[in-house]
Amino acid sequence: MTAKRLKYSALAALILGLSGLVACQKGTQTTGYQSQGTLTATVGSTNYAPSLTEAVYSPITYTTFAVIGLQPAKDSTYLRVELPLNGFTIGTPFSSDTAVSSGLSWFDSQRTYEYDALFGNFGSHSLIDITSWDSVNRKVAGTFSGVLYNINNGSDSIVITNGTFNTSYTEE
Repeated sequence: MTAKRLKYSALAALILGLSGLVACQKGTQTTGYQSQGTLTATVGSTNYAPSLTEAVYSPITYTTFAVIGLQPAKDSTYLRVELPLNGFTIGTPFSSDTAVSSGLSWFDSQRTYEYDALFGNFGSHSLIDITSWDSVNRKVAGTFSGVLYNINNGSDSIVITNGTFNTSYTEE
């Protein structure tokens, strides 16, 4: 396993732990968790608007910036938008083909399948545009789209369109 895969595996474990804790809680109110903002997208032909959006900026611990949309009390699907820590221009879209520390990941409700546009996974690609980033007030917004392939099956893919996020973030 490469160092990048290990880094993202550690981050995925953190996110899975958070989403697992959140997903196990009943009802529409998620005790102890409050959404930091919004994340929406069309995944395949389904509108995805999770009730919980979390964002973490971790330049040292995980060397990543991730916006995650979760569906507590409904199912355990989640969508993760990996943002680069540097090397981008606000308002200029960048591709996961050229920005190795960014991309999209989608996990199905049973956590059976993971679809990624990261690490050059099969023919996957994504386009992300950070439209605003306020490091003083810890807020970030942007748009995204992509074709993500199943990490275990190069002939299985999903298309994500009309993706947007607008959220505050936690810095670790």
